[in-house]
Amino acid sequence: MDQNVESFDYIIVGGGLSGLLTAYRMFQHPEMRHSSVLLIESEVKNSNDRTWCYWEEGKGEWDHLLSKTWSRAQVISTHEVCAIPLEQYSYKMLRSENWYAFIHEQLSEWPLLLRRQEKVVHCTEQPFGVEVITDQRRYQAKHVFSSVAGLDRAPVPNSDRLLHQHFGGWFVRTSKAVFNPDEVVLMDFSVQQRDGVCFMYVLPLTSNSALVEYTVFGPRKWEMEEYELHLSHYLQKWKTDYVIEEKERGCIPMTVYPFENNNRSAITYIGSAGGWTRPSTGYTFYNSCTYATQLVEALAKKGEVPRYLKRRHRFFDAVMLELIGLFPSKGADFFMRIYRFQPIDRVFRFLDGRSMWWEDALIILKARPRMTLLKIVWKRLVSKG
Repeated sequence: MDQNVESFDYIIVGGGLSGLLTAYRMFQHPEMRHSSVLLIESEVKNSNDRTWCYWEEGKGEWDHLLSKTWSRAQVISTHEVCAIPLEQYSYKMLRSENWYAFIHEQLSEWPLLLRRQEKVVHCTEQPFGVEVITDQRRYQAKHVFSSVAGLDRAPVPNSDRLLHQHFGGWFVRTSKAVFNPDEVVLMDFSVQQRDGVCFMYVLPLTSNSALVEYTVFGPRKWEMEEYELHLSHYLQKWKTDYVIEEKERGCIPMTVYPFENNNRSAITYIGSAGGWTRPSTGYTFYNSCTYATQLVEALAKKGEVPRYLKRRHRFFDAVMLELIGLFPSKGADFFMRIYRFQPIDRVFRFLDGRSMWWEDALIILKARPRMTLLKIVWKRLVSKG
């Protein structure tokens, strides 16, 4: 190794959710805590730049940081409202500022962790491990975990369908009590449908405050002004004045592309760059918590990097993406039937990638449009066979 270059056991590239989670899981693991780790982040995360939501049974690791929980949900179309008791589950909202502050405080107690605010330019595998070049200096490590794709070479081309879950949202406070603070609206398809599958996502915090997001599963991202036109129109139905307190905007890739193909023997991609986002849902936070744990445990045992999504679930995700990509007008009915005709625990297990094969089959067989779905299933079976 070059003696003039700083060396570490591990380097984590990116100080967002996946990078901080990986560092935190290493800090928690008794065998990994004795390793030297460098966390390189282009910016220090410390604000409410994200709002993460997830379902969970009972008490959870992050309950002390939550902003809100709900025990009931709704899914709405133009002609029906499907009320969903969440049974043993809770739907939980976590704002990133609270989480960042907690993780930063915990990591400050790890003397073997060094943090640098720099931009990584390139990673190159070497006989000793990996060389990392930033805009300021060079480093060496046995292994690199990166939430930034393509640092060592261009990613493998994506031959699968790629959609985007993109959204714009407002935290609003209304002059009248118009929200039900005990019930979250997961999908309201009664909004205008264009350029994809569109729905409103409503997270009431109190009877007169909520996060309201216009969300699209579609081929292209929008400008914020486009979401805001739909948000303002949607809020008119309550006939109340409101104040916009915060704004959010985001875009999540929806694809069954095998991100693990981009890994190298000493470079592992994490977060969205590593396939930690479930392509059919866009849910990231809870998956990331699970995958970071699996990654660090495998690393401690010197095993292989785990495959996060089972091939069976990836197959069904591909079917769903093909349906809403080719026939977006059928998307609302597809999701409505899943929530209406399936037990919520089965739906959540499927979305978490924990369902059994027969549960997956029941979801597809009861979904609509049945013949279209079966044709897509058959086409993918033949093409992959």
